[in-house]
Parts: sequence; C-alpha cells; structure tokens
Amino acid sequence: MFSLSDIAIQFPHAEVERVPVRYNILYSALLPLIILTLITTLLSPSQSPNRFHKAHVTILGLLISLLLTSFLTDTFKNAIGRPRPDLLARCKPAK
Repeated sequence: MFSLSDIAIQFPHAEVERVPVRYNILYSALLPLIILTLITTLLSPSQSPNRFHKAHVTILGLLISLLLTSFLTDTFKNAIGRPRPDLLARCKPAK
C-alpha cells in the first residue's frame, strides 16, 4: 500500500505525454518491421526460392519478441513496481 503523506507520489500529473503512443508504435514495431522485411527480401539472392519464407520467419520473430517483451514488462511492473510518481494527482483521494 501507500501513504498519502509519501512525497514520492505527490508529483503533479503530466498532461502532455513525453513520447506519444504513435511514436512508440512506430519505433518499436513498424520501423523494425520495414527494415527487417527489406533486408530479408532485397539482400537475399534474387533466385532464392525461400527468401519470402525468411521474411515470414523474420516477421514472426519480431512479433514474438514484441509480445514477450510486453508480457515480461507488465509482469515485472506488477510484481516489483512502485506506485506512479503522480498517483495522488491522478486518483485525487479524499483526505
């Protein structure tokens, strides 16, 4: 639990996000997806019959890594995480 007098959770709520959600998705998923797909399809020998299979396996590997990262991050945040620094500003508890 937490105490209302804890100064570590009494910061003001930030109205503007530091990094917008669309940039998070772009930097973590779309940009690596485009780069990896281009590398596996364009840098493979053009006569190679399995170059699209390599691209498919690469995309699946990226998706699995993103899902595993998200799962582990949420698990660790719930297991050992502390309350947010702006918890009191977000929840506005009755004194």
